[in-house]
Amino acid sequence: MDKKTVKELYERKDRRRKLALFKAYSAWLFMDTSLKFIQERINRDLDFDLVAEQDIKYIRHHFRSQLQIVPKSSLAVKVNVPEEILPTRPAEGVSWTNPDEVTNNQNSLKSKFSK
Repeated sequence: MDKKTVKELYERKDRRRKLALFKAYSAWLFMDTSLKFIQERINRDLDFDLVAEQDIKYIRHHFRSQLQIVPKSSLAVKVNVPEEILPTRPAEGVSWTNPDEVTNNQNSLKSKFSK
């Protein structure tokens, strides 16, 4: 479907206008953005203000099963994740404790919950 057909169907209030809108703008209709943003974007692209938020809700509900491709949001951001983070050498002034050499000093610890 092209824009001219969608515009003509909306002006005539044809009962197939929502199907035409779905075929022409399926990637936009299923973006993870607000209904108002999608409505304004489609109306701006078609140069008229006939598409309503209710039309988008209807299409999202009834035509989701006909969606064959998963649309990618134009707002997605690609993040580079490093493959492996190598540990750095500790500074010379830092001393590490070996857990095997630590004595069991649990009896000397006091708690407000102990009797």
